[in-house]
Amino acid sequence: MICAHLGFTKGGVLGASKVLSLKAAADLAAQIFQASDKINPNVIKMIYGGPVNTPADVKYMYDNTSAVGYLGGSSFERIPSEAAITKTAIDFKEVGLTEQDKLLHKMLEGVTKHYDYVQFVKEYVEANYMHDISFAELAQVAHLSRTHLSHLFKQEVGCTFPEYLTRFRINKSIELMKQRHLDLSELSGLVGYNDYAHFSKMFKKTTGLSPREYQRQYKNT
Repeated sequence: MICAHLGFTKGGVLGASKVLSLKAAADLAAQIFQASDKINPNVIKMIYGGPVNTPADVKYMYDNTSAVGYLGGSSFERIPSEAAITKTAIDFKEVGLTEQDKLLHKMLEGVTKHYDYVQFVKEYVEANYMHDISFAELAQVAHLSRTHLSHLFKQEVGCTFPEYLTRFRINKSIELMKQRHLDLSELSGLVGYNDYAHFSKMFKKTTGLSPREYQRQYKNT
């Protein structure tokens, strides 16, 4: 048996960088397994670590390398209850897709197979607006230059990507403001702004009111 160690296990949110990391990990594992096959083609091949820590990640590695097993390590140990461990073990074995894995799966299969490029960017924003988003990484995943993707986006949507992302985040903050009683500094973090002053500035630029003024106006209506 041989196990391709892909580095420290990296958890975290879905991102374009996650897709790029998985592709690099698959390339590395494939190289290790090819070298192994020259010595003994009957070796059982396993993978461990790196960006691989969900059932969707494992499925990608199975589909793109000759690996037949996964050593879960801390991906299992972090789960506190026996029931959750059992379910997770089954998920990893069956490598099924959860709802949150579907976008990752589509990105790994290839953007052009499931989307036009602009639709891909929009769906990515919908899933990741609360986190940092790198437009350059999205262009890499789509196999386009950043300049060309930016041109396509502005041509179809009518504004630049940063403008679209700002409007999307501010609209989300307004939705949350109406649904929940949240501190405004907490609200800003939920829509991707770690700096409240920057959130307040973007909010006022978009709506004409500061977040506090908007909140007060909404409560009085």
